[in-house]
Amino acid sequence: MQPQRTRSVRRALSWPLDHPWILIVLVGAVLFTYWAIGTRYEPYHVRAEFTSAFNLFSGESVDVDGLAVGKISGVSYAPSLGGGEAIVNIGISDHRYYPLHAGTTVEIRWGSTIGNGTRRLDIVPGPASAPKIPNGGIIDTQDTLPAVDLDQVFNVFTTTTRAHLTGFLGNLASGVSSNSTALHNGINASPPAVLAANSVLSDLASNTYALQGLIYNGDRLTSVLSSRAPAVSDLVTVAGQTFSELSAHANGIEQSIQDLPGALIEARGTLAELDSSVGILDGLITDIRPGAAKLSPLAVALRPTLAALRRIVPIGVSTLQKATAAAPSITRLLDAGIPFMPKVQSVTSQLAPMVACIRPYAPELAGAVTEADSWIQTYVLERPNAAPGVTFTGAQDGQYVRQHGIRAMPQVSVTTLHVIPPGISTSAFVNLTGKQYAEPRPPGLGVGQPYFLPQCGAGPNSLNPADDPEDQP
Repeated sequence: MQPQRTRSVRRALSWPLDHPWILIVLVGAVLFTYWAIGTRYEPYHVRAEFTSAFNLFSGESVDVDGLAVGKISGVSYAPSLGGGEAIVNIGISDHRYYPLHAGTTVEIRWGSTIGNGTRRLDIVPGPASAPKIPNGGIIDTQDTLPAVDLDQVFNVFTTTTRAHLTGFLGNLASGVSSNSTALHNGINASPPAVLAANSVLSDLASNTYALQGLIYNGDRLTSVLSSRAPAVSDLVTVAGQTFSELSAHANGIEQSIQDLPGALIEARGTLAELDSSVGILDGLITDIRPGAAKLSPLAVALRPTLAALRRIVPIGVSTLQKATAAAPSITRLLDAGIPFMPKVQSVTSQLAPMVACIRPYAPELAGAVTEADSWIQTYVLERPNAAPGVTFTGAQDGQYVRQHGIRAMPQVSVTTLHVIPPGISTSAFVNLTGKQYAEPRPPGLGVGQPYFLPQCGAGPNSLNPADDPEDQP
């Protein structure tokens, strides 16, 4: 029995020894499966609300400081949850970045510098001292920021807007072409205004919140101006007439300003002579002292006023002297501005319809300004010697170095010109891809609340692909 058992064991072992590659493949498959499951498992999940989650899909990267820490595990739309339009499920696998804390912000970024079809999420973790966000918790819209697409900016210039802008530039050219001398004089007289504007713009550049407030208030101002265009036109007309009258009497005003210092000098001499008469009035003051004592409360009340008057008189003299010196410059500015005012009135009368069409896009333009830096600040973190024969250099960030550059991803589908030359119709493209058509894009479309402007060419038919004016069969 013993020899027979030994032969059975040898036969059992001889087969795997004769076929070692099968065992190696099985072991590799088990290890690969274990690795794949480990890399796709995120033990910590949160949900983020966005007003728009355009082009976000499951599996796209979630980064912290340029380092991938997880992936998007799902995108759904549920307007009933906290007022958000889209719910994005975020899975984080890097234990160093979970759990997240209150104050964490999530921003949708373009997937590459010039690619418009891919996205990623950038997370800025909240302070560690803040309360923890539990597994499955939610980050509401006040801490999330959607991406702004370039077409939202470009679609501001609709066919109607471009026509108005062309007309405006033509009128501007005709208005300034024959007034080069007046413009030259006006520019020479404007350095103080330019310096003041530079200070204002510098302050705005250092405070993005103030810039957002300026855009919001500018939107309100343009709305009021658009609704009161006739009154604005009348105001410009009256201002032109006022400047004309000032120019007509400039010589008299200048002469009055020149005569004023002499009058003040005479008044000063009179006051000096009056001062010498004070001694003569001493006896009179002694006589009226009993009555003056009863006026003490009035004197106390008048003392601040008299002190302020003493300070103001020299300032007033200095002001009048400076006004006299500036009178010739003011006269030249008025002479240069009066012929230009009718042209300005003609040009500004063209602004109302253009401002009325551009004004509703103010939120999109504000988003574009705040997001304009996202496509030029892209970087990734690489290990210095991540691949044999390749060395990455750059700014040190822990055990990584920062790599800046332009990343692009080609977009090819069954509807591109390479597949179906010379292309397909807009309706067929929408049906094949499930994309949404908008030409021109009405304001508010990015958050699912389009505001149609038929007078600007962005009416309800701008969302119908069959009405595409540039459609090709």
